[in-house]
Amino acid sequence: MAGTIETNTGDDTGKLVRLWWRKQITGLLILMAILFASAGTLSWPAGWLYTGVYAATIIAQAIVVLPRQPGLIAERAKLQQGTKFWDIALTLVAIVLLPMVSWAIAGLDYRYGWTAAQPVWIPVAGLLLTALGWGIVIWSMASNPYFSATVRIQAERDHHTVSSGPYRFIRHPGYVGTIIFHLAMPLVVGSLPAFYPNLVTAALLVLRTALEDRTLRDELPGYREYAARTRYRLIPGVW
Repeated sequence: MAGTIETNTGDDTGKLVRLWWRKQITGLLILMAILFASAGTLSWPAGWLYTGVYAATIIAQAIVVLPRQPGLIAERAKLQQGTKFWDIALTLVAIVLLPMVSWAIAGLDYRYGWTAAQPVWIPVAGLLLTALGWGIVIWSMASNPYFSATVRIQAERDHHTVSSGPYRFIRHPGYVGTIIFHLAMPLVVGSLPAFYPNLVTAALLVLRTALEDRTLRDELPGYREYAARTRYRLIPGVW
């Protein structure tokens, strides 16, 4: 079951939450720098639209997750001890480097006109999928106080299996939302080539799902029983 878990002192949690805010703002500034430098102009409406989408993901965490799970936000603010080495590599490539590549490609696409102008329903569909994907992520974070940024067993936070919220339906809903979010990005900015790095991101997140699931089966008490009840990792009836 989910609940608010606090092991840091109030001062420690406050410092880590402030660190989280600094990292979120830095990430937003990096996004803007890559998008508009590669586009060669600030007059790119779709670039500003996606910047707003990215900012909305930060605001959603601050409004929904932070009041309910301040310890989780603090935990996600920095790399924690016990993180699996393979996950550091996967996170660096799938969550950091490949999105940057996608942003740069989208900007270059706008500059050089690789993708023809798209009908308005395409960015609208992208926005709807973005909202769906991030909504699933936020629901997962609000339901799971152990929704770490990396794969590790959080013994210091009394880590146990969570089966509430979206975890009633699939074992890794956060990855579903994240994959949808990344695949929707090229629709928002109207760039077909930007799909390619995001498809690789999606494939790596599926791999990460399998590796994390194996880790939890081997190391987290109660997870095998939960997995027997909730059979599917990402897609009900499929996998």
